[in-house]
Amino acid sequence: MEILKWTQSNEDLRPDAGTLWRARNLSRAVALPIMSTKLFVGNVDFKVTENELQDAFAAFGAVVEANIVTDRTTGRPRGFAFITMSSPEDAQKAIDGMNGKDLAGRTLNVNVARPREERSGSGGGHRGAYGLGGRRERY
Repeated sequence: MEILKWTQSNEDLRPDAGTLWRARNLSRAVALPIMSTKLFVGNVDFKVTENELQDAFAAFGAVVEANIVTDRTTGRPRGFAFITMSSPEDAQKAIDGMNGKDLAGRTLNVNVARPREERSGSGGGHRGAYGLGGRRERY
């Protein structure tokens, strides 16, 4: 089976029209959004436990995982969490049911979790113009 067909005209090589159509439509087909089952829960009270969060979201479907994010150095909660539901439908029901609702005296913000942003691999914090010694006065 031939994957690419090339036609030669005016001494340059170009893919035929069928190949271009497949390439354009394949890229569109791959980019279709799929509803995630992972939810971001913001404005979580610091005293709320993962079990309490799981119980609150279980009313809308099966909860696969509840994870309260903590500070690396202190171990304290940072005020947000991630909930993974068993299906996109359950996730949407949980968003509709819990967004704006009160839990332990705080109004929750519930949204579909976005993918984690790429971070630079420097590992040393911000290293702008001053990170490598900066500018020194001449003596």
